[in-house]
Amino acid sequence: MIVGGITLGLIFRFIALEYIILVAILIFDVATETMNSAVEEVCDRVTLEKDEKIKRSKDIASAAVYIAHLSYIFAALFFTISHAVGFTWWTKIIPS
Repeated sequence: MIVGGITLGLIFRFIALEYIILVAILIFDVATETMNSAVEEVCDRVTLEKDEKIKRSKDIASAAVYIAHLSYIFAALFFTISHAVGFTWWTKIIPS
């Protein structure tokens, strides 16, 4: 995932702001992975028996990780497509 974003950035010459956004999303991704691990550890510590509420808690934590992964992929694709078609999205946000 990281290599793909960096490779696309090098090919399409992402600006510094785009790299900063990707790094911020990666930090968010690592944070959600850490929280997911913590939720799973706590749930396993409570009981090793099958429990529907514990399963649901683990599933929700896993969904947060999945959303973090998707946000990185969508951001990298948005930056790539915007460069490919010549759309300078940052000029709409940052005044000249």
